[in-house]
Amino acid sequence: MSGNINKAIEVLTEAGIDHEDARFDIGVLFTEFGEDGKAFDEAVMKRAAGVPVAYIVGRQPFYREEYKVTPSVLIPRADTELLVETALRFLGALDLAAGDVNLVPESAEPLTSPRILDLCTGTGCVGISVLNSLLAKGIRAQAVLADISDEALAIARENIESQAADKSAVKAIKLDVLSEDLPEDLGSFDVITANPPYINSVDMKALDKEVKDHEPHLALAGGEDGLDFYLPICKLSHKCLRQGGMLAVEHGYDQAEGVSQTLMAQGFNIVKSLKDFGNNDRVTFGIKLGGEVHAG
Repeated sequence: MSGNINKAIEVLTEAGIDHEDARFDIGVLFTEFGEDGKAFDEAVMKRAAGVPVAYIVGRQPFYREEYKVTPSVLIPRADTELLVETALRFLGALDLAAGDVNLVPESAEPLTSPRILDLCTGTGCVGISVLNSLLAKGIRAQAVLADISDEALAIARENIESQAADKSAVKAIKLDVLSEDLPEDLGSFDVITANPPYINSVDMKALDKEVKDHEPHLALAGGEDGLDFYLPICKLSHKCLRQGGMLAVEHGYDQAEGVSQTLMAQGFNIVKSLKDFGNNDRVTFGIKLGGEVHAG
């Protein structure tokens, strides 16, 4: 099969991969391994066994960067770019807003040196992409990437080294969003982003084998209703956000109402949900404008 693209496509289609998807995947694998027949053959067989292409080549494009990925981290999805643009719009650093991003208000306070906290960071793609876009506009931003997984933090730190425009402006820390304990030196932030685990227990069982068998369940499973992480994230964010700062979170297509209610109950204002380009509810944001934090 070495170097035989048509045969490789046939192997993937026989494994149940759609023909057009197989052609695309083989194109990526041939570009990566084509000069090494043995490596190409091994890559094709891994793909036929269901291993995602991103894990085989070890990286995934996201926004304007390309991030290292391993099975220790969730593969960045295009839908999550909406989270990046939501943060950039609020910070006044998005040149062209499309779709629902136009619903995001800009910060009422001019920000010359904004601080961003990215929770459940995984690869670090959201926080680094936001930071790079700000730095490209001459905005002296800083970012903190937080995750509970040591393996994910190791990947995030590698991506800081390879992708961050200013490595000194970003750091990765271990943080459990389900705990109320925060590092004493964490400080306050202008924007907090989070793409937490949000797959409910029923859908976890029904996930495509490619996702269920290869991507980390720690980054996927969000409890019985998929909403386990949102209340703790709201409480943590209320402690860490400055007055007038924004919390923006990604969620499932059918979770906008539940996430919005959680944000409002925790004292966030101007709460809105945004649709991705597939017309699915994907990101909900809220502004910290005062008000009591409700117990719950």
